[in-house]
Amino acid sequence: MNISSHRYRIFILQNTVYSHTITYKCNTNNIHIRYKSMPKTSSLSIRIDTETKDKAEAVCKELGTNLSNAVNIFLASLVRCNGFPFELRIETPNDETMQAMQEARNISRDTTVKRYKNADSLMKDLLD
Repeated sequence: MNISSHRYRIFILQNTVYSHTITYKCNTNNIHIRYKSMPKTSSLSIRIDTETKDKAEAVCKELGTNLSNAVNIFLASLVRCNGFPFELRIETPNDETMQAMQEARNISRDTTVKRYKNADSLMKDLLD
């Protein structure tokens, strides 16, 4: 019995990649062929500021990958989690911080509070 297996990749136009495995067995007159294709790929175009893109590419390079792989990993995680693979939230200050922010607003509007033109005059007044 003579059994052979060949695996090869074919690159087709428009960045569509198919992976084929063809196995054939020769028993007298019988030939069995198994053919498997990877899913087609699609293009995704996004707009992002240059600085963020450059920094993201540098991080990917350090990790031994590229931006395209990073986006694919993110999208696969998005699908697997059925949502973002990280927590999205709007940070809200606690009560103490909210009170301090309100106090700062009140002081900035109060015309009776002494004002300083620079840090040196403030420090001089504090040390006297």
